[in-house]
Amino acid sequence: MSLDKVYTRRLILLSYWLVIGLGVPVWYFTTRVSRAPLPSVPHLPTPQPAIGLALQDGVPRDLIAQANALQSELRFFEDPQGGYPLHISNDFTTTIENGDSIRVPRETAVDSFLEIFADERRRIRATSDEGEARRLTADLRTVQYGTKYDILFSLMNGAAEAPFLEWPMHHLFQHKVSPWVDALSSLANISIADQVQLFTDLTFEPPYDTATGEYVLDQTHLAGFVNSAEWNLATASGDSKPLNLMVYVPAVRFRPLIVRDNGKPVQDNAFLLPQAGAVVIYNPPESLAGKPLELDVLSGLVDVLMGKFAHLMGLPEIAFEGDATLLQLDGLCRHRTVEACSVVRRTLESLHKVVHQIPNMHVPVHVGVRMQHSIDALDAALSLLNGNTNHSERASIALTRHSHVVTGKGYLESAMALAKIAHVEAERAFFDDKMVSLLYFPDEHKYGVYMPLFGPVFIPLILALVKEAKAFRTQRREKRRKTSELTTQKTEIKKSI
Repeated sequence: MSLDKVYTRRLILLSYWLVIGLGVPVWYFTTRVSRAPLPSVPHLPTPQPAIGLALQDGVPRDLIAQANALQSELRFFEDPQGGYPLHISNDFTTTIENGDSIRVPRETAVDSFLEIFADERRRIRATSDEGEARRLTADLRTVQYGTKYDILFSLMNGAAEAPFLEWPMHHLFQHKVSPWVDALSSLANISIADQVQLFTDLTFEPPYDTATGEYVLDQTHLAGFVNSAEWNLATASGDSKPLNLMVYVPAVRFRPLIVRDNGKPVQDNAFLLPQAGAVVIYNPPESLAGKPLELDVLSGLVDVLMGKFAHLMGLPEIAFEGDATLLQLDGLCRHRTVEACSVVRRTLESLHKVVHQIPNMHVPVHVGVRMQHSIDALDAALSLLNGNTNHSERASIALTRHSHVVTGKGYLESAMALAKIAHVEAERAFFDDKMVSLLYFPDEHKYGVYMPLFGPVFIPLILALVKEAKAFRTQRREKRRKTSELTTQKTEIKKSI
């Protein structure tokens, strides 16, 4: 073979490998997984909600210091302008007046005062616990924290016999439901709807008690009472949490239907669906057959449902005389804000851990930005919740960034709003579609894609390269042999001369 053809063949082969040598780095840098740096989750202050007290005449000045020394879940401070009025009485009873005015006996002032917040402290302590301790102390009936709740009021007719086709539920929204929606508006978005359903019969026949002439629902029946497969109820949509509050009217053949616990009738004939809703059973008299459900009757039923809703939301219990509504609502807001902050912190830590455990996970730049915004808002929420006046740099940045949200609100409402923002930003960062979409591509998947594509191309090139390398070595060996022979011949000629 002529030298020109050999050189041409080698130049062609070299050009192929030159293209590969230049293309592989370009391919690597253009297809590698980009991983933007994520901010580390800093050590943030422990949630310790601050509660202001307006001490009235006769209240010992050291009561606040003693109350703070005996517990660590809450922090009390003196606030003459906006705090809860605190009075001392000479009798032995603890009372609450006007929703938030506290009156405690002089002899047991500190213990009685702390007892008012005992359930709230228990809930905050359970929220702050981790792992097994949290599972054992948490109230499993309470719905988990979320930024959206869909509440559906349903009138369920067990059969088509004299059903209630209408109910004046819309007349009760303003007075019965709106106060709850307004109280929690800074922490969550709550939507309300109502419906009337027919043919929502039971999937079992409740036992009949011949002694009382009643059909009985005991604790064994409650778990399977709601027929989720056939009843049209509120379901989870996106990040919203559904709550179904139902008035169930049993079929005529199953009336009266009574809920019992350990053989005794349950108060209000209602029961709770843990983390899902509540049911109140209404046995109407025969005189109301075929008529609309009366407003007065429905008002009492809705009161029962809203009481169950309070349990679902985690309203702290205050077992003292008087109206403690404002104290309870504030306690609920404080507890839910602490829970929101705990959820945000765990979400951020989980995101940081997952990204470091999966090296081929794509991390866009905006995920780090959202994570930083969440950390800033969380720091600001904790600072306001704890009643701090000197905010950190992160908290100050968040307060400036979200000034339109906190302007004109109290410290608790502002903390609730910032905790909600932190939760939303953390969830968006954790479930970012551009990050999750490239998550499930293991190395085996890459080999399965690239080998059929590049194998048929590289094998002939490698074989040709090996062949040319062998030919080149053979050619050089032959050239050295000829050079050696020529040198030997020249030496012999010189000797002969």
